[in-house]
Amino acid sequence: MLALVYVFVGVLILYCGGEALVRGASHLALKAGISPLIVGLTIVSFSTSMPEAVSSLIAQLRGEPGDLALGNVLGSNIANIGLILGLTGLLCPVSISNGEIRRETLLMIGASLVLAALMLTGSVISRGQGLCLFALLIIYVLYQIWMSRGKREQATDIEQIGRESVAWELLLVVVGVGMLVGGGYLLIDGAVTVARLFGISERVIGLTIVAVGTSLPELATSLVAAARGHHEISIGNIVGSNLFNILCVVGGFAAIRPISFSAQMVNVDLWVMLAFSALLLVYTYSRQEIGRVQAGALLAGYLSYCVYLLV
Repeated sequence: MLALVYVFVGVLILYCGGEALVRGASHLALKAGISPLIVGLTIVSFSTSMPEAVSSLIAQLRGEPGDLALGNVLGSNIANIGLILGLTGLLCPVSISNGEIRRETLLMIGASLVLAALMLTGSVISRGQGLCLFALLIIYVLYQIWMSRGKREQATDIEQIGRESVAWELLLVVVGVGMLVGGGYLLIDGAVTVARLFGISERVIGLTIVAVGTSLPELATSLVAAARGHHEISIGNIVGSNLFNILCVVGGFAAIRPISFSAQMVNVDLWVMLAFSALLLVYTYSRQEIGRVQAGALLAGYLSYCVYLLV
């Protein structure tokens, strides 16, 4: 079936494009002396959120139901914590003793609660509300820049960043963005066709296939970072990506075109996202690391949610 091929190829191109963008952007930032945690929370998080951004933008511009774009964001945030952090913790326990990680998790919770307030007060996220979310993103980025003062580090051990030239890394960024646009178009086109062919709602497609597909860069980044002992990048990537998904993707695209959504998004999916976010907050404040037991609980919760959606 051609539509399934589109989905598969779209996800593959998104993954490769996301990897190229993450590598190019993060290496440029690290060469500039920005600390690994700040890179994880901003540069890497923004780059790995680009598949969600591009896919949601294409869905918005094509006039697809808002459940597809918003489902992509909610589903991606759920997958980032349940699936990605779960798999990462099973591979290698993730240290969360860094005070900055706890602070950033609180900011992620704050952004999630702002989105919840907007969704609970209506069935549409308006342009004005989108602009407010995007303004919070700008404040967040400026805050990170301000907090990084005096923490600039000479990063020489992360993926041997000094071996590639600046021109090569800039090329990776450009190629990555191009692949994200092409892959996002194929993924949305194929996912919508599959949904209509099998009678699956855009909400479920957005929360599952599209969300997991666009979260592959986060998965790759977190697994590699954890395996190499860079826990601050591993979890910083997840927390930062969830923040960017809400403030940049939802905010930016609601500002372009108001996002309408179904009651099920509010009654079920929003609360699942909040529950996973709250669980991560509990972990960060009550433990020094996310071990295999905690990671297994996250993964089991995510798989249970997927079964609920598909059955």
